[in-house]
Amino acid sequence: MNLQHELATIQATIPKQIFTDELLSKLLLVYHQEVRQKNLPVVEDDCKKGRKALERILNDVQKGALYNIETSFYNNLKWAMSFGFSRGVYVGFQEAFLRAAWTDPFQNLVVNELLITPNMQRYPDYVRERNYCQELYDLLYAQLDSDAQKHLASILCAWDERLHSVLWNAFHMGRQQARALFAEVHPIYLEKNKEK
Repeated sequence: MNLQHELATIQATIPKQIFTDELLSKLLLVYHQEVRQKNLPVVEDDCKKGRKALERILNDVQKGALYNIETSFYNNLKWAMSFGFSRGVYVGFQEAFLRAAWTDPFQNLVVNELLITPNMQRYPDYVRERNYCQELYDLLYAQLDSDAQKHLASILCAWDERLHSVLWNAFHMGRQQARALFAEVHPIYLEKNKEK
């Protein structure tokens, strides 16, 4: 019996069950809590002010474009959860099997891969959504005066900060999941690595 079909079904189904809107909401809640705790609400405050100002300025077509931009960013956050998580799992298992810590794995496996060109080109779904967002942004930006352009830019800055936070927290969750799985199979690992 060949189980390739079942394996493909599992691989296609599990991410949809794990990386849900509910989990993304929780990760964004963590982001907002971190912003408040670190007393760095400037980006989010500017975003709120920018969105409020643009609501008064934009016509219906422009409001639709802004909605599509933010929806596109949201879609990429959903995709980024899985990306960050899987890289965290990879690092967690590497650390367990190699018994050595990585030097800045988040930067190397997440930031350098997904947020820096040309590496991001390896992820066409992410890039397609990002390019779509950028096209809409450029079109909308060109229609606005300099004050409104600043408001629009503040909204994009906030989404970029959220993206980084979602990637970081999903990566950390994946890393912890790998450690937990490894410890379940190899309990001595858990005792040796409690402090890490």
